[in-house]
Amino acid sequence: MGRWVEQRGLDYSIQAVVMVFSFVALPCVLATKFTSWADLNSSTYPRPQFYETPSRKEQLEMWQLSIIVLSYFTLPHYIQRVYAASDLRSLKVGVSILTVSVWFTILPAIYIGTVGVKILDGADTSSPFTSIIVKLMDLGGFSQAIGYIALTASLAAIMSTADSLVIGISQLVTSEIIYPFMPDESPHAIAWSGRLASLATMIVASLIGLAWREGITALSRIQFPLSAQAAPAFLLGLYTPNEHYDCHPWSIAAAAVLSTIYVFCIIFAYLGRESNPAAIDAGLTGMVLNFSLVILLEIARRLMKLSPMAVNAKKMDKNGEGSGESSKSAQLFPLRPKWDVPRLLRFGDNPLTSRLIWKSMKGVREPFSNIYWVALALLSITICTPILPEGVPPIEDEQGIPWWAKKSILANIIPFAIIFVEVLLMPTSFPIDEENIEAIDPDLVELTVHERSMRTSYDSTNTLIRSRRSVISKTLDDIQSSTKLRLVDTQESMQSRRRLSALLIKPDEKLDDHEGEFVVEEPDGRKEIPELDAD
Repeated sequence: MGRWVEQRGLDYSIQAVVMVFSFVALPCVLATKFTSWADLNSSTYPRPQFYETPSRKEQLEMWQLSIIVLSYFTLPHYIQRVYAASDLRSLKVGVSILTVSVWFTILPAIYIGTVGVKILDGADTSSPFTSIIVKLMDLGGFSQAIGYIALTASLAAIMSTADSLVIGISQLVTSEIIYPFMPDESPHAIAWSGRLASLATMIVASLIGLAWREGITALSRIQFPLSAQAAPAFLLGLYTPNEHYDCHPWSIAAAAVLSTIYVFCIIFAYLGRESNPAAIDAGLTGMVLNFSLVILLEIARRLMKLSPMAVNAKKMDKNGEGSGESSKSAQLFPLRPKWDVPRLLRFGDNPLTSRLIWKSMKGVREPFSNIYWVALALLSITICTPILPEGVPPIEDEQGIPWWAKKSILANIIPFAIIFVEVLLMPTSFPIDEENIEAIDPDLVELTVHERSMRTSYDSTNTLIRSRRSVISKTLDDIQSSTKLRLVDTQESMQSRRRLSALLIKPDEKLDDHEGEFVVEEPDGRKEIPELDAD
């Protein structure tokens, strides 16, 4: 699995380099063979209204689009690449490249679009980018080669995004629908269920593609509005301080489904049909609806006395007995059917709660958890939006792109600088307080690269990390016992601390030294000693 992820990462990196190269080369070729920004003039431009300041409606649409792009982190291909990162250092390098690459992709795209209007003489086309590339390839030679590379790289990027979406849909269908109803099926059967889900996704996508008549640009209008409906679940998890403020999964799911239906209705039944629709962003208004529905559903649930405190713990323990479920998890969200209570053996002995998430972030800077940083981010986005009197005529014989567009491009340096500074402040490893090492929570012990590939099937236990965490728990118990007996300075206590430090700080180097101690007691009572040096 690790080798597959590494190979896919190399493929994606090559695609990215080729695409960035083509996007940087395209403006150079267009400026040489056709025209450049310096040649544009407000009096001869095919669409002179571009040089007027945007209308209030257009300004509001720009601002809403800038806000909705903040949900970029919810896109499946970004989430998968975060999971594929081997460590925090690799993730930091990737995010740094992503932050800088915006200037090598978006800015050339703006150049190609504005110059392309001049090249196409203002002609309307469903795919302007393709039309410009065709004009470029008609020149032959180096221009034709760059056109082919740009078209191929764009197609590769679209396919990469598409396969990430197929993987994401297949994973959700398999883990959230099929597996809960068939928990005793073999890994082989579950794998085939995932393949069938991928096939069904491709069939539905193909049918939509055959029926769609407005081009891929129009289809992309729905991407961000839909991805934005996943943002509330992330943000609720980030800002919920403890279990008392946790929202029931069904409240979040119901709100997400209803807001998604709203997005489809607004885009296809209103924005797509009205000749002069209001400045409504389906994604942003959908997010507001999403949050509102979560709050209303949670109020209704709590008024109906369906609170965690109203559940009999003994009853929940009985329901979870022998099924690999966690009674602690069941108590957090009561009155759920058995198939909806997650089996947690593959995750650990305790459920992942908001309190545990906040505990894991101790010592790590998380900018989005700072309300002042969020306010600064929103303010910087607003500054980038042209907030101007509408319809102001252009400067006479204005050269280049409009002045308000130049202002917006330069203003984008502010949020870029803020984000880049935060990226530089990202840690390269999770901090461990060596002076207070006995306060570590075994459930928060980070997996090594070797441990991440030790699951043999979908719902199997990762025996290697579970065994290391088991030894850490036992070592912590030994230290606490010594402390209670006031034996802190004894040789046995010091050895326990050194063993704990080795298990936490350099586990890969110290595993074999304690192989005999890595004994895991399974839920059925049998004991297992995992192969610690397995490939």
